[in-house]
Amino acid sequence: MATESTPVQLHPAKYLQAKAEGSNGDSGVALIILNSPISDHEGFRQLYRHASFRLCADGGANRLYDAFGTESNILPDLIHGDLDSLDATVRETYEKLGVQVSEDPDQYSTDFGKAIKNVIEHLPEVGDILIHGSLGGRVDQGIGLLHELYREQKFRHPKVRFWLFTEASVSILLQSGKSLLQTPLGRGLIKRNIGILPLYGPANISTQGLEWDVDNWPTEMGGQRVYILLRISYRIDAAYLGSLQVFYIDNPLLRADVYPDMAWQPQPGPVAQLAQCLKDSLSGHDVSAQKNAEQMLRQAKSSPDINNYLAYICVTPSPPEGLDITSYHAARSAAAIMLKNNVKSNYKSLPDESKSYIRSTIVSGLRDANTQIRNFAGNVITEIVRQGGILDWPQVLPDLLSMVANEDGQASTEAQDGAMGALFKICEDNRRALDADYPNQGRPLVYLLPKFVELTNSPSAKIRSRALSAINVFLTEPIALTAKENIQSLLPQIVRLTSDENDDVRRFVCRTFALLADGMPAVLAPHLGGIVDYTLAQQKDVQNEELALDAAEFFFEASSTPVLRDNLQPFLSKIVPVLLDCMVYSEDDQLRLEGDDEDADVEDEAKDIKPQFATSKTSRSAAPSDGNAQQNDQSKTSANGYAYEDDDLSEGEIEEDDDLDIDPEDEWNLRKCSAASVDSLASHFGGMVFEFTLPWLMENLQHKDWPNREAAVLALGAIGPGCMNEIEPHLPKLIPYLISLLSDQQPVVRQITCWALSRYAGWASHLEGSSRQEFFEPMMDGILQRMLDGNKKVQESAASAFATLEEAANKELVPYANVIIQQFVRCFGRYKDKNMYILYDCVQTLAEHSGPELAKPELVDLLMPALIARWEKVQDESREMFPLLECLAFVATALGTHFTPFAKPFWERCIRIIHQNLEEGANANNLGSYDQPEKDFLVTSLDLLSSIIQALEEPYSTELAATAQPNMFELLAYSMKDSNNDVRQSAYALLGDCAIYIFPQLQQYLPTLMEILLHQLDLSQATEDPETAFRVINNACWSCGEIAMRQKEGMTPYVDRLLPKLAFIMLAPNVPESLNENAAIALGRLGIGCHQQLAPHLSQFASPFLQAMQKVGWTDEKGHAYKGFAHIVLDNPQAMEQCLLDLFGEMASAPGLMLTGMQADGPLQSFEKVLAQYKAMIGAGFDDYLHNLPPPQEQALRQLYAF
Repeated sequence: MATESTPVQLHPAKYLQAKAEGSNGDSGVALIILNSPISDHEGFRQLYRHASFRLCADGGANRLYDAFGTESNILPDLIHGDLDSLDATVRETYEKLGVQVSEDPDQYSTDFGKAIKNVIEHLPEVGDILIHGSLGGRVDQGIGLLHELYREQKFRHPKVRFWLFTEASVSILLQSGKSLLQTPLGRGLIKRNIGILPLYGPANISTQGLEWDVDNWPTEMGGQRVYILLRISYRIDAAYLGSLQVFYIDNPLLRADVYPDMAWQPQPGPVAQLAQCLKDSLSGHDVSAQKNAEQMLRQAKSSPDINNYLAYICVTPSPPEGLDITSYHAARSAAAIMLKNNVKSNYKSLPDESKSYIRSTIVSGLRDANTQIRNFAGNVITEIVRQGGILDWPQVLPDLLSMVANEDGQASTEAQDGAMGALFKICEDNRRALDADYPNQGRPLVYLLPKFVELTNSPSAKIRSRALSAINVFLTEPIALTAKENIQSLLPQIVRLTSDENDDVRRFVCRTFALLADGMPAVLAPHLGGIVDYTLAQQKDVQNEELALDAAEFFFEASSTPVLRDNLQPFLSKIVPVLLDCMVYSEDDQLRLEGDDEDADVEDEAKDIKPQFATSKTSRSAAPSDGNAQQNDQSKTSANGYAYEDDDLSEGEIEEDDDLDIDPEDEWNLRKCSAASVDSLASHFGGMVFEFTLPWLMENLQHKDWPNREAAVLALGAIGPGCMNEIEPHLPKLIPYLISLLSDQQPVVRQITCWALSRYAGWASHLEGSSRQEFFEPMMDGILQRMLDGNKKVQESAASAFATLEEAANKELVPYANVIIQQFVRCFGRYKDKNMYILYDCVQTLAEHSGPELAKPELVDLLMPALIARWEKVQDESREMFPLLECLAFVATALGTHFTPFAKPFWERCIRIIHQNLEEGANANNLGSYDQPEKDFLVTSLDLLSSIIQALEEPYSTELAATAQPNMFELLAYSMKDSNNDVRQSAYALLGDCAIYIFPQLQQYLPTLMEILLHQLDLSQATEDPETAFRVINNACWSCGEIAMRQKEGMTPYVDRLLPKLAFIMLAPNVPESLNENAAIALGRLGIGCHQQLAPHLSQFASPFLQAMQKVGWTDEKGHAYKGFAHIVLDNPQAMEQCLLDLFGEMASAPGLMLTGMQADGPLQSFEKVLAQYKAMIGAGFDDYLHNLPPPQEQALRQLYAF
């Protein structure tokens, strides 16, 4: 019993401190393991190591075995109880390991009571009994456990101290009197909260040393005060007057690290110094101070306490001596940013005590009066969860939710806002992790989602809207499983919020409807009428453009979703006019656009040019798709119409260019969204949309105000493709009018007109005779003239429109190539950097569709000087190099041998760029740097090399390859091993082209290159970004086949490894069919020189080979593959017993002209030998056997092979 003069000394964290494995347990300390889950393994190890005697109470042995199995250093000394819960397998396992098991069948005592009795018997000198159990399960069991603790200490073992370690607390039974509590805060062991609860009878409580002390507070079960929750400063002097109490500390963090008795405390000197450095690091006006500060901060990173100090500065509002409030605020912001970056890059390597300090400290930053600090603190919390995982900080979600809901009545409005912001960020960055199912934990979202629904009833509109925005995170595709399972209970709450008067809430309601229209349209279908009326009402509020845009998004999504789109028909008369009205520029936009001047001679700033990325033209296939195959839809981004881009960031990805100046014309806005919705509706409903659009067009097309004219032209372009049948009779009048608008005084009208005309390019380009002269030629000429407009945006729109016209007209433009190229050359002379990019697209599109027609000397003499001039101006490291190299690759292919005089400088520079990029990448890897060189330089340079090799005659391309410095094939080998899929895709395309066009040069490097190729033929590597990974493997298969065609018997060393890899790819079910087919073709080509090695395995791959080849159209590549396959069949004809008719069917489908045209390279002679072989084997019954073929196939077979 403690007295006033001799307080009881208590150290709650004593047994949480690390103890070396294998050391002796503390004398007089026992551990009882109850039947409760052991979730913190490292923390439990510390309890185990401190004890000198360990006893499992019955089913506690099951929990120990589940957590540690048969680890020799985590075995109990005894398993004791009535053993009704002990698993038989666990008992048998432990007994084999020498663990004693004893049974006590007494039904009038609990396993816990029996365990204590047994501990006293085995360890008479016991002073402390550590109990690992739970208070978080059944209420009766928890109360029963406290009751037993009370009885054991009060009446049976008053000299023994009991310590109950549970999932959320360390509980200690206190005698009345004075206790001195040692609390090592900040070392990751305990939080700052302490609860005092009277377990039996009334008690008066006094404390000293807490943040908020109490003096002689009466508490009693059933009384006015039953529970006191306080915060610890450093130590407590608590006087208890009355009977026995229970006293506990919330949320122990059990860790294996050594924690000193004293809590980490920031020192004033380092705080002031670090804050000054952080402030100076942002000082743009004092460059010297900024550099010194940055150097000191770099040095400070090596300090083990740096992150603790950063967290402290971030959340502490009072400035240290020497800094004013404004400067200190900048330091706090910089501290939060630096801390977040450190957590992002090094969290897993931080000491556990530092992690715990940061976690316990940073949450208080959410209560800060400054919005920016609250946001920064939320960013740090989010990053901790992202890096450490949801389960590493399980209390953060309940704590934040409690703060938002103000459950303790102490949360300020600022704290609620900060906590809600942090919750939203956590949801955004961890949406998959929150919906994941964790063993024994379930899905965190099951807990979160109902809480968010409750918060949408908050009296705070800001909380309501942000709670709904958090819900929307999980309704974004792919929709979270938990959200799908609970959508029927969620939807009524969304509908209830439609009556909310707050603009932000209404915005997020509209966004919810848009997300559900995209991801779960069937849920909305029964309510479509009401939703249409609601969203139309919001969209009409054009003064609130954000709200109107979110409402318009619903129609965009609904019109793109078959389930809802068909049901929109009854509402078109209401929807279409509203969408059309929203296509008129707002008054603010009108004022901005009217200020646009003639700026064609003004140089572009770097911020005006969007980042450019390479687009691959290097997907190789020996298996062309048939007419039913799905083609890639690579539509051009319109510079002036509307382009909806769903660039969803991957989980945790940071948008790198958030701080760039964005041209309002490039943003997705109400005008573009409405136009896109009209386009989508027109594509589906056609004439009905035209019916509701025509009156509006009649009213606005020739309107005196340019915004109305511009919107009418936009609408005309939007409905064009979908309503072509209805519009076509009007085009003879509309097209000349649109062409006249190309001369409108307002640049934005000229800009949109270029785009609108391009929407009708398909109609105009296929006119003939006088109609072509009347409509197509003026359209083409008008757009070409606008490419040299005095306004750069009009130039860009015209160039984009002309590229679209080129695609629509295809070879119809060949007669006009001279005029077109002359205009392109003028553009090369006038354009500034930004529009040069779209000009490259115009050139390469013309080259792609004109082909060899572009090789006429007069056209070459016009175009190439302009391209060379630009080539010489652009620096190697410029991002303009990407589109320029892509353009040149198309031009080289079109010009063919006429590109020869220009090839060498292009070739040498590509080699230099490739070498430089690979070298920079190797240096970055060696230094462990994240700053890798831009891989698109590699992609585009490799592609241009491929195009040059294809274009030139063999002597010239051979000479270029032979004289390349550094060696081209060595660079190719490094590129084939690059970590970037696009680089490897281009590298394998180049490898295949080298096999086709310069094989003698390639051959000596095959031993090295084939080893790399073999490694690439592995589908298990296609786990990340499978689409691009499959393209890499596809090109590897194709290049393998091309090499096999020429290396023939030289492929022998690789056959045993190639066969299983190619066969596996050929048989793989969940890959693109083209990949199966290219693997089959490569396997067939391998048979040309290595048929004897492949023949013994024929029965294993013959049938799937034929199935894959049946889907491939007849080309030379297919012919080569069947030539090799036929050789394999001739070596092992018996292996075809199950699929011989399939082979004969394929032989019958081969085009006769192709068979004879391929001559020695083709399969004709091999097929004839196969037929002769089987005719000899089957004998007189051969004709009857052929009758098993469908009659057309049998007839074709006999005609093609003359037997």
